Amino acid sequence: MENLLIDGNNLVWRVYYVAESVNPGGMDGMLHVHMFLSALKNYAEQYSPKRVICCWDMRKDKQPNYRNTLIPDYKEQRDKDKAKVVHCQSDLIQELVEYLGIVNFYPSQLEADDCIAWLCETLPGNKCIVSSDKDMLQLIRDGVVYYDPMKKVEINMANFEQHSKFGYDTFMIEKIFAGDKSDNVPGIHGFGPVKVKKYLAGEVELTEAQKEQYNLNFQVFDLSLHNGLAGEVEHYESQSLKGETDWETFLKVCKENGLNSIVNNKESFYNQFCMDVTLSNMFENLFG
Repeated sequence: MENLLIDGNNLVWRVYYVAESVNPGGMDGMLHVHMFLSALKNYAEQYSPKRVICCWDMRKDKQPNYRNTLIPDYKEQRDKDKAKVVHCQSDLIQELVEYLGIVNFYPSQLEADDCIAWLCETLPGNKCIVSSDKDMLQLIRDGVVYYDPMKKVEINMANFEQHSKFGYDTFMIEKIFAGDKSDNVPGIHGFGPVKVKKYLAGEVELTEAQKEQYNLNFQVFDLSLHNGLAGEVEHYESQSLKGETDWETFLKVCKENGLNSIVNNKESFYNQFCMDVTLSNMFENLFG
């Protein structure tokens, strides 16, 4: 696998809840940091990628989320105070993964999903997306697979309909009709699964109001939105996709923050993230 694309925010939330369920406040609040790093190592061991990129929702220039201009209530029901607690160590996590040679990648006006979509479009070689966010199933195609870390299953074109409630060829249409209550995106009024099938068969038409909601939902769910948004692609292109390892600093920062479980298991982290870089540098020095 050439490229492993990690949904960073999604992973932080998952490991935080696991950490708090098994050992609240464990390692003085650092248990989820340990779990994040360990999960990254496990995914890298599973796929042996040449490059790992961790995509985040954080917009470094503090621009608002463009989707809120489409639907003002988009994700507004989410607990912002809880999010601050969950992400209390995300700056440290991002610092540590960079020392391991992992690239942190950020949107300007959109979200991590959109970054991953652009990377799937532009990076050469195969890609594996790691996330429990099913919106990214729309990105599956030749050369792009999706790993569901909750079910521990890889989803591709061949087994798509075994693992999705929507069809491969009709995913976006069915998603648009269903909406997403967790993100405050309403579905198309009057359309359940049976009526959606009739729509797909050309047996029913939308009213003007339904067409308006359909087009709005399409924009919200569409992960090619970045292509029509001024400055977004340029922002992606301005970011380096070449990671550089700094093993000594990685260990130093782990020790300073009480991540002794990582330090005690340092050989496995070094072998996974730094060994190839060290060997490459040795050969370059020897043979120019």
